[in-house]
Amino acid sequence: MATLCAEVVIGGTLAVLVVLAREHDGLPGSTVMIVGAVLAICLLGVLLSGFVTAIAVMPALSLARWWARRRGRADNRWRALAAVPVVSAALVAAFGAV
Repeated sequence: MATLCAEVVIGGTLAVLVVLAREHDGLPGSTVMIVGAVLAICLLGVLLSGFVTAIAVMPALSLARWWARRRGRADNRWRALAAVPVVSAALVAAFGAV
């Protein structure tokens, strides 16, 4: 999740720089419009992070716990880290097939 949040910050910075590099007839100058846009972007970020957690992070943790129980071992962070590439590869294959 920390990596995804960092990617969002980098993407947001790039988007702002692209918008500033182009000419516009008029940018919103109202304080209410700017505050509303910032709040809308924050809400979108929260919704997106919740979606990514439900689609990627929780299945990786479930797979790691299932794998540890099947082997008769205690689940720990290393098994969770080992499950992340498997779940990520499965998600990439599923979205690629769609």
